[in-house]
Amino acid sequence: MKRPLGLLLLTIGGPAWAAATPQIRVKNAGLPSPQSPQLTQAIEFTKAENEDRWAAVTSIDWSPDGKTGLSVRVPLVQLDADFGGSSDSSAGLGDVRARVQRSLKQTDGVLESTRWAAWGELHLPTGDERALRSGDTIFPRLLQPGMGAFGAGGGMAWTWIRDRHRFSATAGAHWMSEASGFQMGTEAQLGLSYWYRATPAVFDAESTSHQLEIRPALELLATHRFESEAGGQGTGDDGALVWLAPGVQAFVAEDMLLQLSVAVPLVNDIHDPLGDRETSIMASVRWYF
Repeated sequence: MKRPLGLLLLTIGGPAWAAATPQIRVKNAGLPSPQSPQLTQAIEFTKAENEDRWAAVTSIDWSPDGKTGLSVRVPLVQLDADFGGSSDSSAGLGDVRARVQRSLKQTDGVLESTRWAAWGELHLPTGDERALRSGDTIFPRLLQPGMGAFGAGGGMAWTWIRDRHRFSATAGAHWMSEASGFQMGTEAQLGLSYWYRATPAVFDAESTSHQLEIRPALELLATHRFESEAGGQGTGDDGALVWLAPGVQAFVAEDMLLQLSVAVPLVNDIHDPLGDRETSIMASVRWYF
């Protein structure tokens, strides 16, 4: 649903549109409105010790009934990798992800909302797992555009909104199937997010024009990976990775949200072919139809 209708609902009946707007990187327990599907176009850059990865990511989010949310994430990736003294580059489709989220409980009031949801996702092997190579030697799977395997994940999400303050948390796990003798270790994942509506301090319910919203955000994303296996042997890549990601959201129009996030690693204890993670930058624009 679009504002000013959204503003009216916020003023008299709880933040219906706000509860459906996710934090920047951390998914929350809100769902898109059935009347307002979302299209998000993001540019992501991740720099690691052995690879620079650019991705243009298109995401579509929609709810058919206000209780179940559906989303698809399609990345186009550009990779520049250096591994074992060799270099190679590749551009193409990455692995597509499809997600479903079901609202379990929600309590809405004036300028407040509390929501719980369960989610599940599928990881589809649409990217090329053999694109990067040196002669006849194929680079490790984690450096490739695709993992060459199916994956599945699931977990829970919680969102708490009180006027200008909002917290969200999500917890779950992600599992990958074995393919060509390699199986990525199962990952346990935790995301925490807080944003604050810096402006406007108070919505003007009488205004019929758009009111610019600025929301600083702070997010924490933690992963613990259990050991992967290659040829039936452990690869020694179990460990933890924790990112701190400050960012900002801006509703520049009633149907357009801009987002920027810069993430830096606080814990960098997963020893895999990517090497140490250095930084991650994401900028996106989201349209509400």
